This record gives sequence, structure tokens and C-alpha cells, in this order.
Amino acid sequence: HECGRLDRFHREEDRRNFLVSHALVRRALSHYTGVPPAEWRFETGDRGRPEIAAPPLPGLRFSLAHTPGLVACLVARDCESGVDAEAVGRRRNLPRLARRVLSPSEYATWEALPEAERPLRFLVYWTLKEAYLKARGLGLALPPREVGFDLRDAQIRIESAPADDPD
Repeated sequence: HECGRLDRFHREEDRRNFLVSHALVRRALSHYTGVPPAEWRFETGDRGRPEIAAPPLPGLRFSLAHTPGLVACLVARDCESGVDAEAVGRRRNLPRLARRVLSPSEYATWEALPEAERPLRFLVYWTLKEAYLKARGLGLALPPREVGFDLRDAQIRIESAPADDPD
């Protein structure tokens, strides 16, 4: 299944990121369990989150992220978790995108920053949101605006989340 997905990528960079990220998750899972890398089987959950299909190891979770030049893998046991990575310096129409994805409080904080600090702060918010949505297994089924983070005092706190959020 993974080889079939790999073959569907047209760009060499995308093929390499897929290959490296999937090799990394197999090695990371093997490191923590002793299961050989070739024995892992994966499936896609209801909302697109990759899950372990075999061997049956209840409670073991992983999350993958990749961006040009970086692949990240997070392994956790008995808790939901997510990781995301974004390349710094990617060009975007930040004001329009910020209005669409930042919570009202995040947007107000972002807009009050000096313009030079906005691109990095946007990426911090975005990677937090992506990691949170991955951990919840929701993908973009939950609009990013509905989750807000408070970054004051160099701490990260969930400021707002849907009412059914268990965390």
C-alpha cells in the first residue's frame, strides 16, 4: 500500500519526503517496541489520520509531519498527540489567511505585533493548530479558527476549543 502511494507522487521532493517520513515512523516505532520495521502495517482512520493496523499494540500512537528540509515523527503511548512542521519564509497572503484561520483573540494579538514579527508568529499559531487537529484525529474537519492558543509568558495554553474537547 505504501509503495503504491509512493509511486503516485510526481515530484521527486514529494517522493523523498514520503519515503523518509515513512521510514522514520517505522524506525521510531521499532525503537520503542522491538517490532522489526518491515512488520508494521498502517491504515487510514475515518478522517485521514494514519493509524497502526498491525501488530496490535493498543494505545500506541504516532504523528508525522514534513516540510521542505524537515521530517518529524512523534510517538506516544496512551495519549493522543500530534506534530506539525512548516518551512519558515514561505510566501503567503498572510493578512487574508490569518483572518481565515486564527481565532479572534489570536488575530488581535497577531495584528498588534510589529509587521516583521507577524510571519513567524503566524507559523507558530498554524503549527500548533495543525498538531492539535492531528492529535484529535480531526484533520481540517474542525475549522482552525475554532481552536485558539494563548502564547503569553512563553507558555502555550489552549485558549479556546470546541465544547466537546476532552482536554
